[in-house]
Amino acid sequence: MLSSFLLFSLPLLIIINFFAKIEAVKCHDCVGTNCTGQICEGDYCISGHYLPKWGFYLEWIETKIVKGCMSGKMLKSDIQNQCETTFHQNGMKKSTCFCNSEDFCNGEKESEKHEIQDIPLFTCICKGEHCKSPKCVGELCSYVINQKSGEYEQGCVNASMPLIERRFAGSCMIPPATGAMHHWVSKNAIDLAYTESCLCAGDNCNAEKPKYDVEKEKMKCDAFIGANIFGTKMTSQNITCTGEYCFTIDIDSELGLLRSFNTAGCMTFIEGAELAEELNPVGCAKFHSENLEVKACLNNLIMPSRLPNIDEEEDATTTRPTFISSISYYTSSQRPPIDPVSNEKSSNTTKEL
Repeated sequence: MLSSFLLFSLPLLIIINFFAKIEAVKCHDCVGTNCTGQICEGDYCISGHYLPKWGFYLEWIETKIVKGCMSGKMLKSDIQNQCETTFHQNGMKKSTCFCNSEDFCNGEKESEKHEIQDIPLFTCICKGEHCKSPKCVGELCSYVINQKSGEYEQGCVNASMPLIERRFAGSCMIPPATGAMHHWVSKNAIDLAYTESCLCAGDNCNAEKPKYDVEKEKMKCDAFIGANIFGTKMTSQNITCTGEYCFTIDIDSELGLLRSFNTAGCMTFIEGAELAEELNPVGCAKFHSENLEVKACLNNLIMPSRLPNIDEEEDATTTRPTFISSISYYTSSQRPPIDPVSNEKSSNTTKEL
């Protein structure tokens, strides 16, 4: 009798346990160190930092702590409860914490229980208007170049928001994925569409432009910038670029003057770069907090304007990549930016550069 009961109940317990593991976790959704505020649900609870930045303009001296939830296929399903922590020279401690062990695990006291993973700082070459000395210290080193003018700058980049810089570390991208990645090389959206930003992790790794295998660049991607900054709306031309991956970024904020930032483009990993252990190479992820929402998608199989919405991600393994041998741009400058998660296609013709 007992053996029959066990044979019946064991599969049921396994199924219940499986669904319990993938059930959404409830999280604090607010701004501040000890905040409680609203409640959101997601794959993981997050406590991170946000600093609205455009070039070298900083609206605040210190970053704000934002708490919320994160979901999506870009995130691995087995991330351990952990806080990735950086100790800066000015004594500031920055942590990005992931957890899903229990509801509201992103509270201040709960985060103290998580495993700490130290994120190193690097000494980088600094050249450009933003530099106070020939060297700087930061979480990543940068090499930024305007492909049209040839102007370039070097410096340091620190994480300005959840997810983005962590995913793009160790890559070169056109255009820059956030306003923290271009220093003063380009000051408007039109120039940014032609600006390449490379982020590397290593002392003085930005002494020269980081190298990558151009043979990996087999994706043709839409590229554009749209932003609402300081109350001014800016829109770039829609161009195309080639890379190892296509990406889209969509940021909406009620914190500070950086109200929105939408961009799409291409990125390629540099030689020796390693992907952050908690992330998958492709897919989408969305961070949601009370006053901040960040969406990011990367794919090497479909065009970014056709990337699935984070809420309706789908398998695109049957779609073949597009190969091109030159960069082109749209002849019309009047077309508004493509919604990164829409299926809208352009009817504009293209010209070879």
